[in-house]
Amino acid sequence: MFPAILKEVREKKDLTQQELAEKINKDRSTVSNYETGDSKPTIYVLSDIATALGVSTDYLLGRVEVN
Repeated sequence: MFPAILKEVREKKDLTQQELAEKINKDRSTVSNYETGDSKPTIYVLSDIATALGVSTDYLLGRVEVN
């Protein structure tokens, strides 16, 4: 669920994987791996992603419908 939500929110915010990666101090390939489900972020990185995208960690994890 997280990979699909991450990609959806990133695209709604008109960010490329590279732009999101720069905001969270990671490589583009890391963001790609999160979106494909090949790897999972730590709770700290998840928090950084949520902040960068302006959503809650619960939203990214599919725990809430609206932000």
